[in-house]
Amino acid sequence: MISLKQTMEAQREELIGACLDGYRATVTAAAESAGLVCPALAAGLSQNLAPLQEALHGGAAPGALVETGLHIDRHLADWGRSAADYFRQKTAEVQQLVLDITEAVKTVAARDTRYQAQFTEVTRRLQAAGNLEDLAQVRILVGESAAALRTSVERMVEEGRETVGALEKKLAQYEERLAEAERRSETDPLTGLLNRQGLERDAERKVAAAAPFCLIVIDLNGFKAINDTYGHPAGDNLLCQFSHELKSQFRAQDSVGRWGGDEFVALLACTPAEVAARVERIRKWVFGDYAVAGAARKIAVGGAIGTAAWRPGQSAAELFAEADRAMFQQKRPAAR
Repeated sequence: MISLKQTMEAQREELIGACLDGYRATVTAAAESAGLVCPALAAGLSQNLAPLQEALHGGAAPGALVETGLHIDRHLADWGRSAADYFRQKTAEVQQLVLDITEAVKTVAARDTRYQAQFTEVTRRLQAAGNLEDLAQVRILVGESAAALRTSVERMVEEGRETVGALEKKLAQYEERLAEAERRSETDPLTGLLNRQGLERDAERKVAAAAPFCLIVIDLNGFKAINDTYGHPAGDNLLCQFSHELKSQFRAQDSVGRWGGDEFVALLACTPAEVAARVERIRKWVFGDYAVAGAARKIAVGGAIGTAAWRPGQSAAELFAEADRAMFQQKRPAAR
């Protein structure tokens, strides 16, 4: 009887674990799909869903599961409203640009119409001068006509310059807004580093340029325990401190970002030997003890590091996978 009960209990736990794994996979897929629909807002949604995904583990109580589901529903609903607002804003910006261009075209057309009438009048006066026998009078008419033409052309040039300048200014403002929106879409909102989308785009650009570069992947050890012990605000604070220290170890032209959760990535143009030296600097100067609010003592931060050097013909996705495998080779012994 006891054996049967134990078997049923084990099967129950196994079933609950499978359900939680499926639920967690669904949440992950929802975050990834949302990122494809609206990349500019993907980082915020992923940031909100990350702690909820962590909460969906095999030991979660039914009450916690229900509560987590409610939080996920709320975050997805908020993301939907934000995405709708984002697309409305972008549509409005494009419409405004079209209106600005249309107004500029109207201004140019009105100017051309106005000066066409002036040119027609000058032409009429010159034709009349052709019928005059008084050369002095002809000279006066030609002089006046030439002066009128010169003034009209100068005004046309000046008005054209002002119209083009105003339109160029509006276009520059619009391009600046687009560039800022792209920067936001590639920035991790918590750390200020590049996000996954920004890192992937930069890797694709480097692959297209076919210049040698290397990739570093860093995965922190035991970060979930920090969140569970001290809370997510303390974990976020630790990630921000770590990001600042990590960024300081790279050059301005290197790309440093947060891949997601407690995983970081760096892209740099250098040789494998130089990457090895950079990894040692990270272990020496970035890994270590961090003071976090709410913790009685400093928290030791370490992690596994994987590297890979790009080879001609290799895709960015293949390079990331290679560095990831190298990182996990380091992480497995630590897990045991």
